[in-house]
Amino acid sequence: MRLYQKNLDSLIKKKIKNLEELKQISFDLVKEFKIPQVVLLKGDMAAGKTQMARYMIQSLGFKENTVHSPTFSIINFYKKAQLIDSSSFDSVVSLQNLRPGESQTAGGKLAGLKGIYHVDLYRIKQEKELEDIAFWDIFYDPAVVFIEWPQIVEKKLPLLWNKLVIQLEFSQKPNSRILKWQKYKV
Repeated sequence: MRLYQKNLDSLIKKKIKNLEELKQISFDLVKEFKIPQVVLLKGDMAAGKTQMARYMIQSLGFKENTVHSPTFSIINFYKKAQLIDSSSFDSVVSLQNLRPGESQTAGGKLAGLKGIYHVDLYRIKQEKELEDIAFWDIFYDPAVVFIEWPQIVEKKLPLLWNKLVIQLEFSQKPNSRILKWQKYKV
């Protein structure tokens, strides 16, 4: 039996009425990120997974027009040059010196990062395909990784990574969603 991270937080459920609420919750959740951090985004097609990842990446300081869906590329990597203020990425703390679970937040941003990964595994059907796209290589260094459609990798992710699992569901009212999330900490 595979053991998961310690300190499992309670499942939180919230009804989202519009994109502005989704954006605010996304920004709030990012403030609690700890390196290394993986965010699993689950939900039906068009439920808002990419939009939520986009908001989270933007809240880390990336320009709005640089954050794109990884549907066709499968893995997008956002680097320092794409930041609104690249100085917010600089830190005296090097990634190699961070311990798993150590928080390096500064004003809602994760200091010391060289980039952020956004992955869409919708088209990946077999585990071998993960090796073909070098998926597992993104976990060699502490980072922030957003994974849409994570079912094929969910039980194989590194245990020493903080994990946030997000489920987006359609609501009965148009344009509203049910958002559920749960945190697993190292």
